[in-house]
Amino acid sequence: MADLSKIPIVDIELPDAPGIWPLGPGWWFLIVAIALIAYVFYKSKHLSKIVPVISRPKGPSARKEAIKKMNRLTTDDGVAEITELLRQAALSYYPREQVAGLTEADWLVFLDDGLPEEHKNFVNLIDYWMTANYSAAEVDKSIFEVCRSQALIWLEHALPPAKKSRPKQDSNPQEKRSKGVDND
Repeated sequence: MADLSKIPIVDIELPDAPGIWPLGPGWWFLIVAIALIAYVFYKSKHLSKIVPVISRPKGPSARKEAIKKMNRLTTDDGVAEITELLRQAALSYYPREQVAGLTEADWLVFLDDGLPEEHKNFVNLIDYWMTANYSAAEVDKSIFEVCRSQALIWLEHALPPAKKSRPKQDSNPQEKRSKGVDND
């Protein structure tokens, strides 16, 4: 047997650890994918133009839904349900700050302000609305129908509001009623 100590053996030298550069193709793919996703989120307002397949299918508008529900209401539901549907529809199109705090006469003035002149009748019917909304007795069918027909007119003619003609909050609805639009 040969003496192994006499054989010239050199120590094993390990290569340097791989550096971060140049990046492998998988890393380049990941960077491009992240950049593309960030771009799509940045342009999400125009997502349907960029990728029409991803665009969300549009459902019925709040106006159409409110009209469907309004047509299904009966006198058993009451005028309060009509007011609630009108408020929900208004909140779908107007800022919450503009609509949520309106009550009684202010609310009716807001509804009238969104209508063309020939359809404005909410303030004229203030007695019907107030009586029907706050009365403990059952509402007369004729009052219910008048209120529902006026609500349908508002849904059909005031929504969606024109961007330039969104009703502005009147500072004093009492003043508007005293100018001759009162039902008295």
